[in-house]
Amino acid sequence: LMEMNLSDLFSAAVEENEYQPLSKFPSIMRDLSIAVDKEKRVGEIMSVIAQNNLKFISDVDLIDEYESKDIGENKRSLTFRIVFQAKDRTLTDEEVNKMVEKIINELKNKFKAEIR
Repeated sequence: LMEMNLSDLFSAAVEENEYQPLSKFPSIMRDLSIAVDKEKRVGEIMSVIAQNNLKFISDVDLIDEYESKDIGENKRSLTFRIVFQAKDRTLTDEEVNKMVEKIINELKNKFKAEIR
C-alpha cells in the first residue's frame, strides 16, 4: 500500500503552456537533421536550438530518431522540426535561413553535430 499527498504532487508538476492566440502572421517550418553521439541528450539539443532565436522560434519538436552503421559507430541521427514565427510581421526566407545557419553553427560547436 502507498499513501500519497496529491496536492504536493500537483504543485510540483510542470505543465507546458500550449495555448496561444492564433497569429495573423504565417509560420515557417524547417526540418533539421543532425548526426550526434548516442550519449548526447535530446533535451539539451532542443534547448540549444530554442535558445538561439528565442524571439522567433515558437516550437521545436523531435520528429525522427535513427540509428544505423551508415551514420557511424556510436552515433544517431535526430531530425527536429523548428517552427519560426514573428508576432508582428511575416518572416522572410532570408531571415529564417540566417537563423537556421546560426543554429547549425551552435550545434556543431557544442555537440560536434554533423548536418545530414
